[in-house]
Amino acid sequence: MVSVSLIAIMVSLLALAYAGYLSIRILRMPAGSEKMQKIAYAIKDGAIVYMIRQYKTIFIFVVVISGLLWWLFSFPVMIGFLVGAIL
Repeated sequence: MVSVSLIAIMVSLLALAYAGYLSIRILRMPAGSEKMQKIAYAIKDGAIVYMIRQYKTIFIFVVVISGLLWWLFSFPVMIGFLVGAIL
């Protein structure tokens, strides 16, 4: 009898193979007209600016929560939180 773990591994490998196939298929498509490329570049720039703003906000939150964890619990608890926050 086939174990559940083996089935899960096989299905996940199949999903990764399908994702790779789709990635290759999409990357082979033409990039579009010049206007489309300019729009895509503008969207990409906006997304980068948005992510920078998000990281700044989350950094403040992480600093505050880390200080509270160190003060209320201990240094190892704070380190555990920081490792999770960074990953």
